Amino acid sequence: MRRVSTTILVIVCLMMVPYNGIENTSAASGTVHQGAVEHTLFFIGDAGDSTGSFTPSKTLLTNLQELKIESEGAASRTELYTFEQTIGADGIIPSGTWTHRINYVVEGASTAGGNWSTEIIIGGTSFTDGGFAFGGRGGTYDIPVEIDEIQVNQGDTLKLIFYLEGGVIWNSPDDNSEMFLTWGSPSSDAGLIMNSPLVTIDMLEPNADGDVVYLPIRLHSDYAAELADLQNMEAKMNGIIMDDVPYISTTTTGVEIVYPWSVPAGSNSGTYTMNFTLQPQDGVSIQVQISHQIELDGSESGGSGWNFGSEPARTGGSTLNYDLDLRQSGDRLERVSTLDIDGAVTVWMRWGLDNIGNDTLDSTSWWREISSGKSSLIDSEIQDGEISDAEIQVLENHLISSPQHLADFLDRGLALDSTAVLGATPFDIEGAIDVDIDLKDSYEIKSSPLQIRIQSATILDAGEITMIESFVRSQSKTYWTGVSLDARLSTNPTQGISGVYGDGIEYSYLRFGISENVHVSFDEDDIND
Repeated sequence: MRRVSTTILVIVCLMMVPYNGIENTSAASGTVHQGAVEHTLFFIGDAGDSTGSFTPSKTLLTNLQELKIESEGAASRTELYTFEQTIGADGIIPSGTWTHRINYVVEGASTAGGNWSTEIIIGGTSFTDGGFAFGGRGGTYDIPVEIDEIQVNQGDTLKLIFYLEGGVIWNSPDDNSEMFLTWGSPSSDAGLIMNSPLVTIDMLEPNADGDVVYLPIRLHSDYAAELADLQNMEAKMNGIIMDDVPYISTTTTGVEIVYPWSVPAGSNSGTYTMNFTLQPQDGVSIQVQISHQIELDGSESGGSGWNFGSEPARTGGSTLNYDLDLRQSGDRLERVSTLDIDGAVTVWMRWGLDNIGNDTLDSTSWWREISSGKSSLIDSEIQDGEISDAEIQVLENHLISSPQHLADFLDRGLALDSTAVLGATPFDIEGAIDVDIDLKDSYEIKSSPLQIRIQSATILDAGEITMIESFVRSQSKTYWTGVSLDARLSTNPTQGISGVYGDGIEYSYLRFGISENVHVSFDEDDIND
């Protein structure tokens, strides 16, 4: 019997302060934080051929950008880069010094210097400062800019423009002397250090519902979606950390964060203190608290759940455990992909299932994609706060009706790489697809684990095949804060493996009698290492 030799390729490359005191209010609800706070708006995005932007969140610094200074011998002012965004929140910017922090690298010379200037535009007011300076071969250089007191509103323009007056002056150069400006990497601190309103925080009245109390918090800021990251937030009730994943949804001025608090058995009505901490970057910690009078009915069962005003955000923190089982059957490679999901993405999925057929969904909502099959739902099933088997069936039917529908759900809905999960583009899928969605006997709209099981197949080509590759898409907004993988490949007696190669991941290769097996696994600790 002839054994066909195949090479298995395994590729995984996941893209994965001033202390302000605790601001306290004893009212049932109200604004608990507003005004200026010292923070950095980091540079992100391409600013070479276009305009870059700002972010207050360190977790979004994932992509190193480099800009070569092309101005040697220039006689006039050269604009090097521009970053533009908005003021985060309403308030007053106090007079003081802001700092334009530059990260740079010099190659082929001992030092480089020049006459640098920074212009900061706030609304319609411009502030400029700078001067001549030499730097070393690399590191950080700060340009201070004096800012006058100014009243600002959320959404006012904030722009930084960096200029070089004349050319670069080299010390001990060679023929290949170059200077680069850098920003955007996890280790970068390039940006604008400022004292300005960043966010206004409102803590609203609690809603007791059975054995759960829902505690809404609103962040009013143009950066609210970036601030409302599970890695940046912590909430406590009477000093004890609340472990339940919060629900996050957008509002017209920012986001609403709702913490579900599971009431401990034996608790009585009374005054409870909630603390909320927002820490978007090292050295910046906004801590607020409010005292709530909460009336408990002694119930030990859940109520009707939280009534979402808009579609929940998928940011906020989610974990994905990906189990992949591949088996060779003749000239087919059969894949069973099992996605175990927990966190904010499960809230989004559960809410979406309950909103199939909702004609008022935003035009950008993925759930508007589902049209066929929604007529099978009765009106009482739509937006009733509980997911029915019929709603699950509508989603499953939509996903299996076309490989493109399933790929779109994985790509746009879950921020996964559909080609990596399915093993091919939608046009190369062989035969029928099967999708099973398991809500784990929990049909409420809340953060509760769920599982998606996908069966697909592709035709095997002779030579090299890819077993698994990077399956999480590069994220401008972080969906997945924890990822693990367990993948297995088994061959049949007529198919052999001549070699296994892995890049950045551990694997094992074993032969059992006439069958051969490859096993790959990692978890988030492996990624961090």
